[in-house]
Amino acid sequence: MRGVMLGSSIAHERRHLAALPTRDAPLPALVVLILTRKEGFVATLATLPRRFTHSYRIKGTPAAFVYKAISEPSWLLQILGLATDMQVDIDLTESIRIQLADGNTVHFRASINAPELRYGAETNTQHQAIILANRLWELRIDVR
Repeated sequence: MRGVMLGSSIAHERRHLAALPTRDAPLPALVVLILTRKEGFVATLATLPRRFTHSYRIKGTPAAFVYKAISEPSWLLQILGLATDMQVDIDLTESIRIQLADGNTVHFRASINAPELRYGAETNTQHQAIILANRLWELRIDVR
């Protein structure tokens, strides 16, 4: 399971569930709830990695900016001050999700109902998430 989507197929107790690559998929939460029936909620949560997020948005972002970022992720990394050699994976399923070599993740997506770019950071501590998201905010460019 990956963050907010089921990005790969999974098997549990001889049952198979094919990947559902959409950020709105409730399946990861459902799987955790099913697991809690056996082990209990607290015990199940203790086995999951602790991840923290922090996010911002830039209002008035034109669609052209988002399309360029999707088609040229290295350009986006450069203007945000993130070296391209820091990345280990880029996922373009419904957004731009960049896994960094240090295990942190940055993500960008256009809002469906507003002309804005939403972005954030996912890290191992809340403090790290705030620092990385703030860094992205400080390094932002005028996208209007």
